[in-house]
Amino acid sequence: MKIDHTNSLENPAYAIKDGHELVICDECGEELVFSMQDNYHQFSLGLRTVLYCLRVAEVEGNIPPVPEDWWINVDFKHSLGNIFKNYPKRE
Repeated sequence: MKIDHTNSLENPAYAIKDGHELVICDECGEELVFSMQDNYHQFSLGLRTVLYCLRVAEVEGNIPPVPEDWWINVDFKHSLGNIFKNYPKRE
């Protein structure tokens, strides 16, 4: 299924200045949350989502390769197991 990104591209989101906070909540699943704003809404974006987007950008070749030991450390701290299964490094 192909996704139409027209609406997404016409409504970009931006970080709200100083709009981040540490979350002290064992059930929340996020340690850091960023406040974002698009043309119509304010919403939050968790650190795991940011890391997931970074992994996709790396695998797709949009950023230089991130050292594997960095990913291992991040995975240990943030439990990102599925990110590696869904987006393995290309050889």
